[in-house]
Amino acid sequence: MTKSHEREKFLFFFMSSIARSVANFWSGSGIKGPPVNRHAPPWPAPKLQRFRPTPPPKPTTIVGKIKSYIPGRNWLIFGGFIISWISLAAYDKRERKKAVEKWCKKVEHLSRRTIAFHEDIPSVGVWIGAPPGDQLKWNKEVWRDYVKV
Repeated sequence: MTKSHEREKFLFFFMSSIARSVANFWSGSGIKGPPVNRHAPPWPAPKLQRFRPTPPPKPTTIVGKIKSYIPGRNWLIFGGFIISWISLAAYDKRERKKAVEKWCKKVEHLSRRTIAFHEDIPSVGVWIGAPPGDQLKWNKEVWRDYVKV
């Protein structure tokens, strides 16, 4: 082999290694993943599912019929939360009415006494003040709920 032929062979190898490294750099990493199988599998491919799956069979036993009416877990939690909230509101309203009735009965005898012509009608002055760091709005709501009938 001549020197020129060896030189050409070296340049070809050197240039091809540069070209390979550049190609690997642009394609991602130099490490190649598992080979891709581009041939069809020897077994039949699974059928694609239809858009809407067929419904499950209808229950035939009494227990199965009852179970079909029970909602899912999340709906049961949501319903329990809503029902407990509504029942707490109803309980609070009922207890407020009882408290108002109780105090109305205690002072009912004052409303039944006779008032002389020259006497003024008795009135009650209520001063509402907010405690430090609180708002007056809550006190007004309590006044409306418990006192103002």
